[in-house]
Amino acid sequence: AESKLTGTDNVCVCSRAAWKENRGRALDAMSSEDLVEHRGPPLDSKPLDQGNPRAGQQPSLRAALTPAPKKGILESWRGFAGLVTRSLRELFFMAGENDSRLAEHRLPRAIWMLGVRYDLGPRQCDSDRAADESEQNNEMQEFRRDMQSRLWFTYRSNLAPITGNITSDSGWGCMLRSGQMMFAQALLVHNLGRNWRLPLDPAYRNLPDGYRQVLEWFEDQPSAPFSVHAIARAGEKIGKRAGTWLGPNTVCSAFASLHAASKCADQCGMQLLLLDTGDGDNTIYLDEARTSLQRGPTLVLLPVRLGMHTLDASYIQKVEHVFSFRQSVGFIGGRPASAHYFVASQGEAVFFLDPHTQRDKIVLHSNSGEALHRSFHCDTCRRMPLADIDASLTFGFYIRDAADLTDLADSIKKSNASMKGYPAISVADERRG
Repeated sequence: AESKLTGTDNVCVCSRAAWKENRGRALDAMSSEDLVEHRGPPLDSKPLDQGNPRAGQQPSLRAALTPAPKKGILESWRGFAGLVTRSLRELFFMAGENDSRLAEHRLPRAIWMLGVRYDLGPRQCDSDRAADESEQNNEMQEFRRDMQSRLWFTYRSNLAPITGNITSDSGWGCMLRSGQMMFAQALLVHNLGRNWRLPLDPAYRNLPDGYRQVLEWFEDQPSAPFSVHAIARAGEKIGKRAGTWLGPNTVCSAFASLHAASKCADQCGMQLLLLDTGDGDNTIYLDEARTSLQRGPTLVLLPVRLGMHTLDASYIQKVEHVFSFRQSVGFIGGRPASAHYFVASQGEAVFFLDPHTQRDKIVLHSNSGEALHRSFHCDTCRRMPLADIDASLTFGFYIRDAADLTDLADSIKKSNASMKGYPAISVADERRG
């Protein structure tokens, strides 16, 4: 049911084996007369087709398989090479149910994912087509590995009782899971760096200690410091009963209290600074951040409200630009009663990890030779228009030191200066009044 929500499309981050299998099926269905070159229209000729953010820039696989008049051998070979490349692109950006608003404008070729840029679309110049397509394939593979390396927390069943007789967070825990993903991403960056990628080694025991430490902190056990059980208990202390949906501000407040009560800061050295005054000023106060940085690298959580109901149109470009900040660990939000963890932007479209999948609990054993961790990584992400997102969301920024804070402040100021209207995020030296 979740995959049929209007306003989203699925993005398949497929394995190499799956790609080869699907490519083989496509090529087996072709005759030699289909191996011809199909040139797409000029980049500014028409809006995108539904289901393919690059339609209008590159023809679809279906169009490439449409019979056409025979041409020369050279053109046929160039068409074959282009088809294989486009097959990979089609599989990588496999669409489910699509949103017409994503088809009304041309999405850019660049994707920004948590401070890292990936150029996945075709260039306007056709002078070195083969080299360009090879570069695109490499970028897609790197983007795939990056996405697969993010921790993915979803609904789980058959848990130890969370409270009373509740043994699953299905239907109400999506914001808790989204908050877990953003907090875990900051811890992964803290322990392993932003450039770390999930190894191919299937044995859980062979993974880095810094990775296993983070995953086990979020294990679905009552004793784990950031488990769904612990978050639910923290929510109850501020009047939010377990089994009811929580907003991003409440989840962040729960994480702040859990962080203060746990040994996380002592064990890993990462601090947490929640900038939530309830006055909607959307501001990072540098003096408070500097104070926290004196104790160690800091995850800054900034709850904001950027509109009445959904994200106001004046903020869309500003929010998408946040993913280009090197310190960004994304944001949590979504639609009412349906939360997600947003990790990347492609123009006015945003990619997110979706917690709305129920699976059985996993018990982690540090010495296990099994691939226990694969249940916490996703081969498919989803995409939706920023215009559909609820106005209430929370940004996260991992700041390693004072120089990193200065760089973030400069990036925010530069971004605000280049765009008109009220900023989505501001910086100030200190609070006033």
